[in-house]
Amino acid sequence: MSLHPFTLTVAASPAAVFHHLADIEQVPRWAPEFCESLMLARGRWLGFTNLGDLYLELAADARTGVIDLWAGDEREPVCRWLFRVGAGAEGGTELSGEFHGPGGGDGLDFAPQVAALQRALAKLAGHSATDADGAPHPVGGRLAVCPAA
Repeated sequence: MSLHPFTLTVAASPAAVFHHLADIEQVPRWAPEFCESLMLARGRWLGFTNLGDLYLELAADARTGVIDLWAGDEREPVCRWLFRVGAGAEGGTELSGEFHGPGGGDGLDFAPQVAALQRALAKLAGHSATDADGAPHPVGGRLAVCPAA
């Protein structure tokens, strides 16, 4: 299994960051390159992702600040994003975690998803209220109104 760790600081409160990331319905808003949209299918979330249609599951524990996002086919998850949300040393939020993907041999290349999620997290870290073209950024606009811890 491949592993891609990350750590970043977000200038918003840990509660704001946690609640934003812990809401599965927000995934297309903060990571649109990874997951274009979601729909409920037979009681499960189906994401239209850059690898095709994948079932998504999310478990979040506000007490520990841990969020698990799993993606896979209808039988089982094949990759996992683990997020840890906590107070930053100098205010704001420290967001760390890792992507766990298949180690090869299964024919799936998760590099595009890893890259898309890395770009989404970078935008979250630099969450300006607008994108480079001046359009309101959905994550930045929402998190910018939340004070840093």
